[in-house]
Amino acid sequence: MQRVRFSPILLIVLSGVIVTIPAAGEEPAAPAAAAVALPHLSQKLQTPEGILIVALGDSVTKGSMEIGKCDFLSVYHNQLKRLLEERHNTKVFNVINAGIDGDDSVNGLRRLARDVLRFEPDLILIAFGLNDCAGRGLGGLDGFKANIQAMIDAIRKSGPADIILLTPNFMATSDNANVCEEHRRLNYPALMSRVQNEGVLSAYAEALREIGASNKIPVADVYAKWQTLSCAIDTNTMLSNGLNHPNKAGHLLTAQAIMQVIDPNFMIERERAQ
Repeated sequence: MQRVRFSPILLIVLSGVIVTIPAAGEEPAAPAAAAVALPHLSQKLQTPEGILIVALGDSVTKGSMEIGKCDFLSVYHNQLKRLLEERHNTKVFNVINAGIDGDDSVNGLRRLARDVLRFEPDLILIAFGLNDCAGRGLGGLDGFKANIQAMIDAIRKSGPADIILLTPNFMATSDNANVCEEHRRLNYPALMSRVQNEGVLSAYAEALREIGASNKIPVADVYAKWQTLSCAIDTNTMLSNGLNHPNKAGHLLTAQAIMQVIDPNFMIERERAQ
């Protein structure tokens, strides 16, 4: 019989209560797996040189929270930076925030050279899907896949930078108390919940997994983390704007998903340290 390990994926503080969300799965891969998936980063971590990461994406990557507010300290790539610094406490990590409100894969591809490639980063995080699926639905899926593939091709042509694809977090499953009246008047809750509940966002997440597999690029499966989370809590409470922007705990979940790609033993060691 195959042994299954249960590991907590996140400790979330909700109304003062710490909730541990368990996730079942096989034993994580050995650390060597990260070296295969991220060869440039793995090699660079063995040198005294600093590491440059660029996060390319939409308003979530920018750090947008509720309407009119950004939290650049809590955004997932800054939390990832802190996790990396804890792990490698003599190494310098720098992160460039290339997130733009309302952005999608079309514009992400258009600005790739300007906002990413010219900095010659060591690691590139690609995080699109929320606006593509909300704006174009399932009809935009082929174009989305083509845009992500074009980004991968351009990055590989430009240099040795490693890539991690991020599947998106959940959108709202229904109207909820975190939605502001301006967004409610624009009928955004109905749009977001339709995209979430009818499987449109899930199809975009699956497309990213397929692109990762076909290109041998690791995927930080944020969507899967939220699926697990939804078995225990109302995920609408994890959305700062009640629509599609994760709160601080949601950003931590994304940071941890990326960290697990970089270091497959990360969550096991966090669990043992508790």
